[in-house]
Amino acid sequence: MPERLSQPKVPGTVRSALPPPICAAATASIRHLKVSQVERQNHQDRVQRVKAELTAAKLPVMASDSHIVPVRTGDPAKCKAASDMLLAEYGIYIQPINYPTVARGTERLRITPSPCHDDIMIGQLVAALTDVWHQLGLPHESAACAAEKLPRKVVDGPLRCKGHRVLVHLLRCTAHKGRET
Repeated sequence: MPERLSQPKVPGTVRSALPPPICAAATASIRHLKVSQVERQNHQDRVQRVKAELTAAKLPVMASDSHIVPVRTGDPAKCKAASDMLLAEYGIYIQPINYPTVARGTERLRITPSPCHDDIMIGQLVAALTDVWHQLGLPHESAACAAEKLPRKVVDGPLRCKGHRVLVHLLRCTAHKGRET
């Protein structure tokens, strides 16, 4: 019977479905994350730590309600150069975000901390970014970035990025439920 399930009914056809063990593992992960807050809390802790350390270093951290920590460069060439330097000199990959993804003049580096990034790694990131900022002559925290740090209302609903819509919506719903109790 297993041989029959793994063979396409029509010779020459290709199946694009994920293997059952992968689907089972994904389902188990989702079930676990529905009841556990530990992973979300660890992730949020790391995100807050990165934001705090970058802010303390006077780097222009932009306001963000998600796990993404945007750091404004304001210049497309320097944004790409910063990303390239971080990778070549420090082995740190940070994605540069330029027009048309963001408006001209708001170019930024997109930092996405994970629960696995420890304090040492975060310190190395801050030191590397500070050095790159100095080498490229990028501006430190501006009045615009400081103003963005004022408390903002959390917007309900999905973000524009399709890949994160469901996850962000679930995380926000979980966060709202936690505040109500």
